[in-house]
Amino acid sequence: SLIELVAGVVEVRASHGDTWLGGDDFDLRLAEHITRIFANRHGVDLRRDHHAMARLTRAAERAKIELSEHPFAWIREEFLAESGGKPLHLEYEISRREFEELIRDLLQRTLDSVDRVLQDAVPVGEYAGNMFCQSQIKVIATQPGVTMAGAHFHHPCD
Repeated sequence: SLIELVAGVVEVRASHGDTWLGGDDFDLRLAEHITRIFANRHGVDLRRDHHAMARLTRAAERAKIELSEHPFAWIREEFLAESGGKPLHLEYEISRREFEELIRDLLQRTLDSVDRVLQDAVPVGEYAGNMFCQSQIKVIATQPGVTMAGAHFHHPCD
């Protein structure tokens, strides 16, 4: 939502969202990626073990949050699975760049919603001198772990 605050009065200028998109989608995307890597390394499909997948999804969420402040994050889970009676551990480092590439389509859906809010907030032809009318608006997504600094949105004032 885009709100305007004037003299203590809050007005919602526009609101838009993708109701089928949330933070869990970003976590699951990373968890799926790690599942494939784990299967390639160990020959074990973690998707068959609900407990392992729950642990992996929580670890993916922690990594996502870590990536919001750091360029790299480690995902470590001991005794995540076993093969031939031997415990298998997960240790994987992911970069923010790699994570952003994994979630590029989810980011685009988020950016599309923001773009829609900006378009809806200021009708074409209306000058919003005290709002946000500038040639480009740079946004950093507010979802923990999802950063796309320098993302550009087109605005009706352009």
